[in-house]
Amino acid sequence: MGISMGPVIVIAGIASLLGCHSIAGQTLSCGGHDGQEHHCAAETSRGVILLGETGSGRCLRGYSWDYEANEIWVDHGCAGEFALMSRRPVAWQQEILPVGKYLISCAAPAAQAIYCAPLPSANAELVRQTGEARCVEGKNWGVDPRGLWLANGCAADFVVRQRQETELSAMATRRVLECDSSDGRRNFCQVDARGGAVLRTTLGHQPCTLGKSWDYNEGGLWVDRGCRGVFEAEGAPETGRGAVMVRRCYLTVGEALASEWEAECYALRPGHFGSCNANQSCAALTATTRRGCQAKGDAAPEYCEKYLPGEE
Repeated sequence: MGISMGPVIVIAGIASLLGCHSIAGQTLSCGGHDGQEHHCAAETSRGVILLGETGSGRCLRGYSWDYEANEIWVDHGCAGEFALMSRRPVAWQQEILPVGKYLISCAAPAAQAIYCAPLPSANAELVRQTGEARCVEGKNWGVDPRGLWLANGCAADFVVRQRQETELSAMATRRVLECDSSDGRRNFCQVDARGGAVLRTTLGHQPCTLGKSWDYNEGGLWVDRGCRGVFEAEGAPETGRGAVMVRRCYLTVGEALASEWEAECYALRPGHFGSCNANQSCAALTATTRRGCQAKGDAAPEYCEKYLPGEE
């Protein structure tokens, strides 16, 4: 049932580097509960990412945390889990989609953090999880100025589109805001999100999972189940081109691949027309297929290998 989606490129990362204290690629807890400044020795040459807060204070880079040569510092009650980005060799696959985007497959080892693709100034959307660890944007995967990063066993396929910064700055407006479900209930934060929205940082202890505990529409974004985070919303461009963004699977990966994924889902989940429909996000569609593969067990069709981790 395979469909040729264009050339496939496999690129290897650069050589590994061992730090003088912690090993690059690992995760590190740093912080205290006394409100004082703390320093944690770490290999920081490839960058550091805050994966989540573990203390009572807010962790804001430049104010209550940052990193320097061979150390991370925290202050003002910040305590968190940090990813020390790795130079270890990383193989990732890239397929060129017919819609002018890239389908990238990558996996992070357990208890390590890596950059998968050197794609700065890019947008990434998780379309299919391929490992056992749940991939949560802002927790164990994301995009920063250096590219797409993964951590702590996250393995998935992503659709990446290179952003044209000059075009975006002229066409659209962006707003960074905090939205939280501190009482565990759904909360709606009004903002112009007609150009899309992304999770930048998770602030609470509960995961923020797109489509499950947060999502967005043209009028804003909602959070639920204890999700609390900092989001970046993009308003509609000032011109008529691309004025409204609709996050549907067939628009994300193209009709051919979306139809293939839709058919795989229907074969496993007959009657689930809503949850197997390519008019929803790819992540929601492939999550339904993944559950169907798990339910089939040993009787699962061969294509389920794409949705479930392989057995050794």
